[in-house]
Parts: sequence; C-alpha cells; structure tokens
Amino acid sequence: MSEDGTDLRPDPGGPTDAAVRAATGLGWGEWLTLLDDAGADKLDHKGIVAIVRDRLGLDHAWWQQSVTVGYEKARGLRAPVGETAYVGFQVGVRRTVPRDADAVWAWLTRGPGLALWLGPVDELVLDTGAQVTARDGGEGEVRSVRTDRRLRLRWRSANQEQATVIQLTLTPKGDRCTVAFHEERLPDAAVRDERKRHYQELLARLQVEPGA
Repeated sequence: MSEDGTDLRPDPGGPTDAAVRAATGLGWGEWLTLLDDAGADKLDHKGIVAIVRDRLGLDHAWWQQSVTVGYEKARGLRAPVGETAYVGFQVGVRRTVPRDADAVWAWLTRGPGLALWLGPVDELVLDTGAQVTARDGGEGEVRSVRTDRRLRLRWRSANQEQATVIQLTLTPKGDRCTVAFHEERLPDAAVRDERKRHYQELLARLQVEPGA
C-alpha cells in the first residue's frame, strides 16, 4: 500500500508493496520501472529472473520469483489459468477405468465411443495425414498415431472457427487403463471449461460403459 492508500501490488494475492520493499529494498513501482528499462517485457520467465538476479542484484531465490511473477502480471505477460503463450487455452483430463486398454482403444476410435468425444464421425482412419469429417460439418486431420495407443488430431468442430489439437492417450495398468484427453489451442476460458466438462462426462461414462 502506498502513502496515499493505493494498492501497488500487480497481483492482489501477492506480496504487498511494503513486504516487497522490506525484503528487497525496493517497492513495486521501482521494480517495474527498473525491469521496463532493462527490456524485461521482451523476455521469457527465465530471462526476467536472470535480470532480477544478475543485473539488479536480488540474491534471494523466492523473491526473485515473486518479483518476476509480479512483473509478468503487471505487464500482461503471465497467462490466465489454463492458457500458455504457445498453445493458447488448454485442458487435460485423465482417469483410470476398470477396462482393458485394447477394448477401450477400439471403443474410442472405431466403436460408439468415437462419436461421444469427437462428434458425429462415422470413421476414423488411424493413419497419419488421414482426413476426418463429421456429419455436422466438423473436420480434421490425424497428425500422428503411435502403436502405444496415442493419437494426435487436429480438429475444427462445427461451431468453432479455429482448429484445436486433441491428444488421446491410453496407458495399460493390468486389467485397467488410464485414459487421458488433452486439448490445446482453445479460443477462450469459457470453451476450456466446456471441454473439460465434456471429457469428464465421457470418462465417467467409461467407468460403467459395458461395451468398452
């Protein structure tokens, strides 16, 4: 809190101006100005930490991270929850189910489970480069398929303008298996939440689906 009562924290849940000044000798305003002058807004997280440590002389590791994160949030460099700089918003859901991995793989890629996670798709050819189309206008391309039951698919659903990338991975665990869905390049947090619920409902169904 500044002398006029203004909260100078870049992150409302982070260290106060008084706390960062007591620990580092500088307040938030001074740290932001110094890092701006050093060109930190053009650097990644590690690069900013290096400036804080090596050029600005802060030798406490925890405060190096705190100052860096505060700067990133103040300058809009730190993405919201579920978003990264390279793949946009993303979501990952996994669950171990009481089913054989081969049976689950067949159910999800060739059986009735295919429509549950991908939409009204009649066929999914498990070859790299294979085109995938849905009856509702969705379309995509198989980017890679691995023999250890891993599929990566570029997909644009009928109600989305931009394509996402979906990865399905199965990991055998005896007579059970872990099923994981990961989807990246989602357009916003609302779609991320919607897709998370979608995969959670699918995996819950796998717990009891007799055909899988």
